[in-house]
Amino acid sequence: MRPALKNEASPFAVLLRRASQTLEILEFRNLTASCRQIPIEGNTLLNRLLGGSHIGSSPDTALSILPAFKTLKLRSLYLNVPYLINFISLQPQLQYANFEYVYLKPEGYMWSHVAERLPPSCKKLYIGNCGHDKFDPNTPAVDGHIRAFLPYKEGFPATSDWRVDESFIEQKRDNDEQDAKDSGAHMKPAPPGAPSGSGGLYGTTTREEFRAKYRMTHDCAVFRRS
Repeated sequence: MRPALKNEASPFAVLLRRASQTLEILEFRNLTASCRQIPIEGNTLLNRLLGGSHIGSSPDTALSILPAFKTLKLRSLYLNVPYLINFISLQPQLQYANFEYVYLKPEGYMWSHVAERLPPSCKKLYIGNCGHDKFDPNTPAVDGHIRAFLPYKEGFPATSDWRVDESFIEQKRDNDEQDAKDSGAHMKPAPPGAPSGSGGLYGTTTREEFRAKYRMTHDCAVFRRS
């Protein structure tokens, strides 16, 4: 998805429109020569695809209801929240939304606003390395000017039916250790007398300690809807 694609009648937009009745997975990501994680502002075509009637897009560009659509993945993008909400709230079969290195605009919108507008069919939400809301010099920032979203510290309002999936942290540790083994790293056993659950890639750090540290510092989480 290149932001330079601004023509409403672009072949890309036409292709999506023609596949709209059977499309199950929609994935966008920005690729730059310098860094895959840093988005370029603009995304004119993406905004028109998502915005639909909200911004008066032409029928040849705007995506509306996708009856078979189940998975949305967006990465390395600035997203206009009203346009995104306009799109996701219309999807009757959406089950999973995945956002990585996505920064919300305009200022003041938060990830809780996006989560609230996901349709009832959507039960799983992943947010990783993302930003939102107004920049605060006293909090971590992404891309130099947008406040980092720390899901374990912030979460969503108590009234939300989305909850952090704690099993994601356990899976993260297990995956890290398996990746280290697969790469040939030497995994030391826990020393004598070490607490249960320590050893391996994380040394004497127990699983309980790992979970506590992860909640304080990491910005990747899976949410599930009750």
